[in-house]
Amino acid sequence: MRSSNRRVFLAAVLAGGFVLVTLAGCGRDATLSRAIVGTWTLARQNGHAASGTRSFSADGHCTTTGPDGPPWSGTWAIKDGMLTTSDASGPTGLYKVEIEGGTMTFKGPSPEQDTVFARK
Repeated sequence: MRSSNRRVFLAAVLAGGFVLVTLAGCGRDATLSRAIVGTWTLARQNGHAASGTRSFSADGHCTTTGPDGPPWSGTWAIKDGMLTTSDASGPTGLYKVEIEGGTMTFKGPSPEQDTVFARK
């Protein structure tokens, strides 16, 4: 293989690898976006038992109800494995989200600061 052909081949391989990595990230976001849809019951927050619900609809709307405040509604989106919530006033939350089986976790700086939900 001539030198110029090797460079073109190498550039194509590197570009292809970048596309695969990017698509893998998009696939993870799509998987999380499908898995989050539904109603979740708050089980634990900051290491303590908690109650309330958080619902996510496929159209990007979400609601929160709980004993410690008025109901809330807004929108949600997942990008790069991070859940963003917003309402009319702007962004309201940014969470690293993990969903495994019937459990959804908003990851905190330490496990004691995680917020854990169970699928309702």
